[in-house]
Amino acid sequence: MALSKLEKTEKFHRLKERIKNIILRTIKEKEIIHGEQAVAIRLPPHLQRHTRDYDIFSETPRQDADEAEDELDEDFGGDFFEVIQGKHKGTFKVKSKIDGRTYADFSETEGKVPSEVIQGKNYVTIQFIKRRLRAILKDKEKEFRHTKDRDTLNRIAIHEKRMAQQSLGTQLKQKKKEQMLSLISKKKEQQMDFFKSKGMKFI
Repeated sequence: MALSKLEKTEKFHRLKERIKNIILRTIKEKEIIHGEQAVAIRLPPHLQRHTRDYDIFSETPRQDADEAEDELDEDFGGDFFEVIQGKHKGTFKVKSKIDGRTYADFSETEGKVPSEVIQGKNYVTIQFIKRRLRAILKDKEKEFRHTKDRDTLNRIAIHEKRMAQQSLGTQLKQKKKEQMLSLISKKKEQQMDFFKSKGMKFI
């Protein structure tokens, strides 16, 4: 039996927490995640910006968007999602028919995009993200997003500084450990030399 409009809305909101994992499992080997999700995967929770949508580079964006929509509709048990063409050529959005939000953007891959595997999926490198954000900050036509992008760069910088401090701390601890082991080894050698000089033998 077909659901009423209110029943369908209630079902969507009851199941919407599944959307992220459903989209993730449709992302294949040649697809590359970029945008805020590529930042969030690397940052601790308090430095992440809340976002639901995924931005994905793809060689076949329309096909991959359709596959994601089909997977979502199948999991939700009805016609809950749709694919629409974005403002930019080669971009296709997977949107909810219930709340109107975009949950995935599939765009044509922009040439050779550097990426690395994190938790089994390809994400653009942090260097690629920073380079792109800095270019946007120099573009006066994109001034409307400068505050948001500057915040993203700052959050990345905070995390990188903390990681560098942790790495330095680990190196110092390792160096101290090595120095202690070296000191213990020298003391043992001195003890052995002392006993040998006294004519004592060890079995």
